[in-house]
Amino acid sequence: MSTFSHSRVYFEKGDYNKAQQFLTQFEYDDMLQNIVAKTMLLKIYYERDDFDAFESLLESMRTYLQRKEAPDPSRKASYKNMISVMKKLLQLNIFSKAQRETFREMVHKTNPLMEREWLLEQLERK
Repeated sequence: MSTFSHSRVYFEKGDYNKAQQFLTQFEYDDMLQNIVAKTMLLKIYYERDDFDAFESLLESMRTYLQRKEAPDPSRKASYKNMISVMKKLLQLNIFSKAQRETFREMVHKTNPLMEREWLLEQLERK
């Protein structure tokens, strides 16, 4: 099993420490694999309330996507949208019903968008 596969298994089990260990052991040459791994790290940081690391990784991913040519422009757009929506998630007052509803509508309307289901789950998290 690859390092990435191990990290995914541990992530799905909720063992974020092990998942993070595997994700940080390996640098992916493939742009898609790299972004998928970084997205998993983002979710780990958010789940653990490590918002400084979350915000920092969002910015590095934004820069990475600007610099790299993507084999599939629609997938690149989907990840750019995801980064934008995740920044808004970070600023969201989760206790404000109006803000949560506005965020929910934005998530539903943003296309293309990776991690839509996870983003919506975060509204119910706290």
